[in-house]
Amino acid sequence: SDVAGQRAAEALSACAAPVYRAIGNHELYNYDWAGLRERLNVPSRGWRVSADDDDHCCFAARPVEGWTVLTLNAYEVSILQERSLPGYRAAAALLREYNPNASGDEDAEPIPQGVDFFDNLVGVKRRYVPFNGGLGERQLRWLRAEVVAARTRGDRILVLSHLPLHVPAASKQTVAYDSDEAMKILHEDGCGRVVAVLAGHLHRGGYAVDGEGVHHVTLQSPLTHRDAYGHVDVYGDRLELVT
Repeated sequence: SDVAGQRAAEALSACAAPVYRAIGNHELYNYDWAGLRERLNVPSRGWRVSADDDDHCCFAARPVEGWTVLTLNAYEVSILQERSLPGYRAAAALLREYNPNASGDEDAEPIPQGVDFFDNLVGVKRRYVPFNGGLGERQLRWLRAEVVAARTRGDRILVLSHLPLHVPAASKQTVAYDSDEAMKILHEDGCGRVVAVLAGHLHRGGYAVDGEGVHHVTLQSPLTHRDAYGHVDVYGDRLELVT
């Protein structure tokens, strides 16, 4: 509700540390991006890749020496946004191509009730459903540049995303549309400097280590797990997730 959201935003606004948000589908069911900024007390230019870009909600931060934290907008390509935007058009095209259960038509409801979006979908096609999204080409370029810059500094890298990127830590139907492209960047451009990806979306949670040694943690949802919160303690040689 607005009341609960406002209470959370007010509590976070009292925090002296910077606050970065990984927006997910449940927020976008209820608010557009402008409404979220207003309700979450985000500065008017707080969701930017650069000063010349439209809102993107991805961030690069270096909270301590030796660590870079990258927060992704996994709904940059999504039908959960204004239909005039490029990200909507890109998502609608993907849905038309890969999912006959979700037409992606401009006149259709974004997520109609009573539709089984997974009917007869197999393999990687199961990710192409309306309540998922993707990073898009521009954000993937941004991700590569930030990973390379962090690696060049000798930083370890932590990635945050609402949508998981690694199927074994989640499921075929809950990863980002372009998770394969993002994983390739983390592996090939990260050169072993990417430590972990923290995500959500799959309510039951999950965990896996990929072939390059990156830890993928899918955090449980407060919708289904009452005590779904925690923090990460950062050390010189490790991260500790405390829940």
